[in-house]
Amino acid sequence: MDKYRLVMPPLLFVVLAAPFWELAKAVFYWNRHVALAVYCGGIFGYICYDMTHYFLHHRSLPSYYRELKKYHLRHHYADYENGFGVTSRFWDRVFGTELERPKANKAA
Repeated sequence: MDKYRLVMPPLLFVVLAAPFWELAKAVFYWNRHVALAVYCGGIFGYICYDMTHYFLHHRSLPSYYRELKKYHLRHHYADYENGFGVTSRFWDRVFGTELERPKANKAA
């Protein structure tokens, strides 16, 4: 597997982002500056998400991020229908998709 394929290719990103600009203009038709601010905020948020996703897969991590990486890998390899939070578990709690914590192994 290509280790750089964990982020969206720029050309695909542009193609998929274009309809969201049209949506922002349609929803905020009364003020183009608001539409631009909302659109740019969404793009910035997605880029932060994508960078965090890459970081979790490829960098040496502090303890908080090691736990987040374990959580993220359980989403990939144990339960792909839950645990979507890559940058935090907050939205998984809100939407009820949080992965259960694994049970600790106790020595007998």
